Amino acid sequence: MVLVLSLLLMTAILLFAHPTREPNRWAGSVAFFSVLGELTIAIDEKIIPVIVPLANGPIIAGLEWVKGFFYFLALYLPPYSLLMFSLSYAGWFQRRKSWKRSIIVGALIPVLIMFLLPSEASRDTRPIPFWAMIYYATAAVPCLRLAYREVDKRIRQQHRVVCWIVVPSIGFVLLFDYILPLLQFHPPFDTKRAGLAAVCIFFFVFVVRYGVLGVRIRLEKYSTSPEPYGETPLTFQFYHALKSELGKIQIAARRIFYLAQRTKQQELYRDTSHLIDATERIMAIAFRFRNSSQQLVLYEQSCIINELVEQLLNSLTGEFCSKNLIVRKKLDESIVLCCDSVHVQQVMKNLFYNAIEAMSEGGCLTITSSLSQETLDISVRDSGCGIAPEAMPYIFEPHFTTKSNEANDGLGLFYSHEVMRRHQGSIEIHSQIGIGTTCMLHFPIQ
Repeated sequence: MVLVLSLLLMTAILLFAHPTREPNRWAGSVAFFSVLGELTIAIDEKIIPVIVPLANGPIIAGLEWVKGFFYFLALYLPPYSLLMFSLSYAGWFQRRKSWKRSIIVGALIPVLIMFLLPSEASRDTRPIPFWAMIYYATAAVPCLRLAYREVDKRIRQQHRVVCWIVVPSIGFVLLFDYILPLLQFHPPFDTKRAGLAAVCIFFFVFVVRYGVLGVRIRLEKYSTSPEPYGETPLTFQFYHALKSELGKIQIAARRIFYLAQRTKQQELYRDTSHLIDATERIMAIAFRFRNSSQQLVLYEQSCIINELVEQLLNSLTGEFCSKNLIVRKKLDESIVLCCDSVHVQQVMKNLFYNAIEAMSEGGCLTITSSLSQETLDISVRDSGCGIAPEAMPYIFEPHFTTKSNEANDGLGLFYSHEVMRRHQGSIEIHSQIGIGTTCMLHFPIQ
């Protein structure tokens, strides 16, 4: 029962976390068909012995048919699904789209032939059919190539995590279901259950520690001790030093601002206005972190989303113009949100900066806002380079960045995730290489 629940949980994690990703769907199908094998054993050992004294012939025959059908699916569809997963994961289907449908259908032919054979012949599985052995062995090759050819350290680690799950399990099947039966050697333990248990252990360890196929389970720990998070002597001194220096900048900026206003220097007037706004925003953020709390402090008030976005876009006009970027807005001017405007504006600023850096000259940034039954949604979509699937499990981790700029500290999305969590909302990111990235902010409707 533990093994069945583990395989079902693995299937759910792979399928529901990223249902649109083809490798996840194929990997989930491998786990699902493996569950059917355990259900076959449960029907044979637990259900049929109980039903036989109580039921008539047709019911028992129906259970036998269900058991046989599940047994067939559990035997012959895992090698097929695993091969399709390997080709999809390696990007083979994406590079050869014209061949994709032919390969998917053609590889299913041996399975259909086994289905048409008499039940006794199709269930004689020791050793496994030669075609299944070929499928298993072939599935290991693309995974190994990705793991040892990738240059990027983070992505190579993700490929090796997949290899640690896929390749040993394939070797286990080939050894105990093909090689040893040919040598007339039969181990004294249930090799299928042992192999599945090992795969489950590897998967759950790696999905928590590193992430698997773009899915990572986050375990968050909250301290219950009364010790302050930010009110240490060092951070207290830093806050006061920052406040003092920002005050000096503000005084100088206001002098330049009024001078530019009197002399009608429009460009200088606009730049100093943005500088004053930036220093005030930094002061507001620093004040919130100064509070002796374990978490971010929110000062919520009613805000018009359209105004927050417009203020940010005005302050980033220079960045948009320098790359000839197009900005498209589809904002509902009637939407009012109860939030901490300083934190939310900083979150959107992080998303805008990420989009600007990801796009080449002439790109397009689209910002939309909408209301659903339960949430207020803000979408920031760019036409940039996209984020690699292997990097997706790490994007909300502190200090993780995909940018080569050494000045980037990798805290933008981590901070954004924490701000949305404190608002009882969420941030969702979808990305495709070469197409772009869409960031969704979901706020609960109060």
